Amino acid sequence: MLVFYKHVFGLGSTVKTSYTQDFYMTETNWTTIKVSFTENVLNITSNNKKLLTYKSKTPMLFYWFSLGAENGRITWTANCDPLDIDGDPLDGGWSKWSPWVCTVSCGGGTGYRTRTCSNPRPNIFGRLCEGSPTSTGVCNEFDCGDVSPETMELIREHLRGNFTSLVVHEKDSVLIENIPGILSRLSRESPDAYYEWTLNGVFVQPKPGRVDFIGDDISIKKAQVSDSGVYVCMFFRINKQRLVFHVVSLAVIAKKNQINTRATRKTTLSCNAVVLGYIYTNLRQKWLLNHSIYLDHGITTLAAVSHEYLSPLNESHTGEWRCVIEQGDLGFSWTTNIIKMNVKKAPNFFTNVMEDEFTAPIFSWLKTETNVFVAIIFIVLFVVGVVILALWAYLKYGRLPELKS
Repeated sequence: MLVFYKHVFGLGSTVKTSYTQDFYMTETNWTTIKVSFTENVLNITSNNKKLLTYKSKTPMLFYWFSLGAENGRITWTANCDPLDIDGDPLDGGWSKWSPWVCTVSCGGGTGYRTRTCSNPRPNIFGRLCEGSPTSTGVCNEFDCGDVSPETMELIREHLRGNFTSLVVHEKDSVLIENIPGILSRLSRESPDAYYEWTLNGVFVQPKPGRVDFIGDDISIKKAQVSDSGVYVCMFFRINKQRLVFHVVSLAVIAKKNQINTRATRKTTLSCNAVVLGYIYTNLRQKWLLNHSIYLDHGITTLAAVSHEYLSPLNESHTGEWRCVIEQGDLGFSWTTNIIKMNVKKAPNFFTNVMEDEFTAPIFSWLKTETNVFVAIIFIVLFVVGVVILALWAYLKYGRLPELKS
């Protein structure tokens, strides 16, 4: 097969392909491959036998050429970076070791593993890898019925290569999915072990009809703000050690303000992210107010900044607060909590009367300061009227009138 391939500004396409039942090259004598071209026609022949002709509607302009052979292919390039046969020396590097070929599957045995000089492959002037491509030794030393090192590495690669951050509105439904491939592998290798879901370090308990386990996943119907945080699926190994293999953050946006307060007062915001600090390193914590950075703790210990104390408050603190955790090296970003807060103007006598826990049952239903003012005037006038009436009765009759039953 002969393929003419065109590559322009990062996009490639096959222009023309030619097939033949004959060999393009012979083994008994020299083969002459000839590439000739004009402005609009490209011809390729093998020992004067035509292999491919390409006619271009626009003029073709060739600057430089290179030729190379690799993996059974001969490549002739025009206007492309030449194959690395004349470049700087490139030394070879070892690949990762292959899995052990072991005499036993667990409990400790003898075996061997291999590696190749392909990371990178050396070019013609580079040095080959030093050392042996094979290794022998003790393998599969883990206890039978426990998790294998290969599965442990697979879990580490999953945690380094994937993250899940969910944001939903209150009353929405959400499915927190497990990793069936890893879970089935864990169950197969260690059938006597088990797994549990936790939320912010506390085991998730089903709430029939709202929070249910569907297979290995968590189904949440009518999500509540209390569902926000970091969900961790944890495998309890037979040696009593715990193995985290899946992490999901969930932030629920409330329909109403969770915090209603006034300027000059104080409040505390919870991030719900401490658990992430036990799984990942070099984590950065930020608080966003209305999608703009309000506070950036930088790389920190999450347990030390799990709560944000705001005092004194002012009306500019009103809005949507988001706690965001980032792992810059991996490019991960989790939103672990969203809080809606409304900060009204500083309190006065009338607002205190409406909001104080002792007087609120009487005055909170009045809603506005004007209504409270009118109510207080009415109460004062009523009390003064009662006192005046009582004094008048006392002065006129010399004693207070008796109440009849």
